[in-house]
Amino acid sequence: WRLTKFHGGTGDVLWDVSWALNDPDSPRALAVDGNGDVFVTGEIAVGSGGWGVVVKRDGTTGSELWSVAQTDIKTRFLSIDGSGRLYVSGQATDYPYDNKSKAIDPAGVTQWTNANMTGGHANVNAVQAVVDSTSNAFVSTNEGTFTVRKYDPSGNLLWTGGLSSSYGTSAAMAVDSSGDLVLMTTDYWGNGQSVLVEKHSGATGALLWSTWWDRPGGYYDDFGSGVGVD
Repeated sequence: WRLTKFHGGTGDVLWDVSWALNDPDSPRALAVDGNGDVFVTGEIAVGSGGWGVVVKRDGTTGSELWSVAQTDIKTRFLSIDGSGRLYVSGQATDYPYDNKSKAIDPAGVTQWTNANMTGGHANVNAVQAVVDSTSNAFVSTNEGTFTVRKYDPSGNLLWTGGLSSSYGTSAAMAVDSSGDLVLMTTDYWGNGQSVLVEKHSGATGALLWSTWWDRPGGYYDDFGSGVGVD
């Protein structure tokens, strides 16, 4: 794996580090905490399968502070709250290969683990994990349709919801300052594929509004890849 830090004002390289894990391996996501330290997660090959790993590196020097293998989950997504707690999600390493989510403290100790699969779907794929200002975690999965679960800071499931569309699957999400959730996906509407954006209540998961976007003139396929809030 390779990780590079650039100066925000000039673009100059401040440090560049690389380290070897098992081959093949796949870094997937990173996040930066309030101290500037960097957390990286991904998958490493183990025997005929693989599992996840989370690595913490010093933001000033790039040196490794700790590395923790996650043998029960292929970690693919990572978010961090204001206290430095990590939230990772991915696919379980054992059958039925459902979605798993974990909260990990700044020292690398797992605080809770949740596994979820609904609708009888095996091979449930995690899509994203985000966290709000009060350390509630939102974890999204593809389970035939796009599904979101909200967990409180102790890992208790608060609600399960998702897109109002029955066709949207892969999607992006973001949390606004009020704790509400914005979801984006690509779906069929009108004459082709268009971008669907929805806002849901963070408290209940209820739909607040929904809107479609495509290029003027129609007859085009439009694809969304990310969403953000100001």
